[in-house]
Amino acid sequence: MSSIKKLAIDLIRHDALYRAGKAVITDREFDDIKNKVKTKYPNHPVFSELKKGVILDGLDTPIFSEWYELFKDKPSVVVQPKIDGCAILLRYSNGFLSNAWTRRGKDKLYALTTVKNIPLEIKDKQDNLLIRGELYGVHKTPSYSQRLASGHLRKKDPTGEGLAFCAFEILDSQDDPSKQQEIFLSLGLQSSGLINVKTNVVNKVKTLFDNWQNSQLFSRFPTDGIVVRLADRQRQIESRANYDRYDWKIALKS
Repeated sequence: MSSIKKLAIDLIRHDALYRAGKAVITDREFDDIKNKVKTKYPNHPVFSELKKGVILDGLDTPIFSEWYELFKDKPSVVVQPKIDGCAILLRYSNGFLSNAWTRRGKDKLYALTTVKNIPLEIKDKQDNLLIRGELYGVHKTPSYSQRLASGHLRKKDPTGEGLAFCAFEILDSQDDPSKQQEIFLSLGLQSSGLINVKTNVVNKVKTLFDNWQNSQLFSRFPTDGIVVRLADRQRQIESRANYDRYDWKIALKS
């Protein structure tokens, strides 16, 4: 059996274990396996199988200049904090919080209703508003933030104490990231804020990364890096269709 085929089988097995509540590896270990397959076979059939459930993809972590060189028109980007916690996908239906899925597809609605800064009702009454963000520990170190958030999701009687949710993306939206930030605030959700970079992108992003490493950027959040996204929503959609290897957003970590 080839090494890639074995890794693909491992992905399916660990995904099934997670959904059954019997996970034996961490999310990061799962991502490591997935990235090994994706690097050599970005369109491997196993990814279609995984996407049959509600799974929040992790962020690619290539060298930034290599990623940016894919885009010949040198597009603008936005920079946001990479908060260290647990990825969550909120679903609002007709204005009410209806689902709260973890990265691997478990609905933890009750646990998320105890987090004080997540509104249970919003003014937007569309049927299927999907908001992706991060559950994190307030004023905690990155590693402790992640442990606190993941522990909260496992508790039978969660309290939400010491935790907050930060929104950063509306799925299937036609709005640019900057507009999405405004929408979050109008709905009563916390947003991370962002920095627009329009020119000399590679050098400016490297400077921002250095500032983050020196605790001069996004210091109010527990972070383990920064996230760079294409700034224009239409360019994001085009990128997803035209580039197999990397997504329209990447993480830069120490």
